[in-house]
Amino acid sequence: MKSNTIWLDISELKNWSGSFTGIQRVVFNIGKELRDDYKIDLKLCRFDYRRKSFVETDYEFVEHFNEASVVAANAAPKSSPVALIKQLLPRRVKVALKSVISYTSPPYVSLKETIAIKNGDTLFIVGAFWTGQLEGVKRLQEETQFKVMAFMYDMVPAIMPQLCTQVTDIDFNREIKKAIRLVDTWVCISENTKKDLIDYAKEYKIKMKSKENIVVRLGSDINVNGETRSPFEKNKEPEEFLLFVSTLEARKNHQLIYQAVKLAEEKGITLPTIVFAGKHGWHADDLVAALNRDDTIKNKIVWLKQVDDSNLRWLYQNCLFTIYPSLYEGWGLPVAESLTYNKFVIASKASSIPEVAGNLVDYFSPYSVDELLEKINLYASDRELLLTKTNILSSLAQTTWHETATTVKAIL
Repeated sequence: MKSNTIWLDISELKNWSGSFTGIQRVVFNIGKELRDDYKIDLKLCRFDYRRKSFVETDYEFVEHFNEASVVAANAAPKSSPVALIKQLLPRRVKVALKSVISYTSPPYVSLKETIAIKNGDTLFIVGAFWTGQLEGVKRLQEETQFKVMAFMYDMVPAIMPQLCTQVTDIDFNREIKKAIRLVDTWVCISENTKKDLIDYAKEYKIKMKSKENIVVRLGSDINVNGETRSPFEKNKEPEEFLLFVSTLEARKNHQLIYQAVKLAEEKGITLPTIVFAGKHGWHADDLVAALNRDDTIKNKIVWLKQVDDSNLRWLYQNCLFTIYPSLYEGWGLPVAESLTYNKFVIASKASSIPEVAGNLVDYFSPYSVDELLEKINLYASDRELLLTKTNILSSLAQTTWHETATTVKAIL
């Protein structure tokens, strides 16, 4: 008799600490919705990197709160010895090392028995598939006929490797070739991502195992009715501010906003404070140094490094409007979240972002500082125009995580 158990790989959550970023938020919300559906035979698992197999695990799908902390941009991040060594290694050495170790995957080892995935079961990889588990999947599939379903977020490491670390580039480009041959159903988060995936397979002449590549629209409700707390220290909240929610990394293009603020200063244009909400990511050291050392932008750009969901709700509710200048996206979740909070967005017109909001937002080139400054100044100075744009959003029905999970359930 065939089994129909859904094994949900939540390694992404078990290996994560701190507030969620994009992928962890998707795993959390999809997992929570699937767990609450009594009609689904759902079991949770995580990957044991030593034994190259999966073990059953548990997880409380409860929103985590961190103590609100405001960290002024005055302390340059310290690089660990391991991080420095990684930067110095030549690419060919990194490629060789990647065949035996992984820089990005935690060396989790369990004493539990590995799970037996049965005929007819589905292994559902909602998180990152490129962190080492595919060798285990391949070995298990040689023993048992089960289906593999995986989320595809974006193809950035293959399309724009210059925006990623070398080790991510190496990991992803090695693992995507395996994944295309192993995954039975891809769940893509945008039409743009789906196209990128199919184009990649054609370019490298890899026959896709998947007979269907489904596109789902991600939910944008970050527990809207939950607790709301300011992330600012008492009496230090800016009177007005614009918001950019994202990890500080090259792909997200914070540098363009920094340049726009400098250009505004040169032209004598006064802008509201701009808040960066997100942790320090890769390829952002030069920007962080500028934020820490450029006294001319003090109070013009405020960087909040630690923001939990209660803080994020407060920021969305209290900002004038949001900015999203990303160079490339698989989706663009902060754009959808902004609309959920009835906040107007000026956004990059790159990749999938126009799929999120259509003509409801104002777009600019992610390579034009003049165009960005023009848009910021327009909506910051013309409040009647901003109100008109905002009122249009009030009738917009946004996608909930429940609706996203319902689509996923239909595929399962």
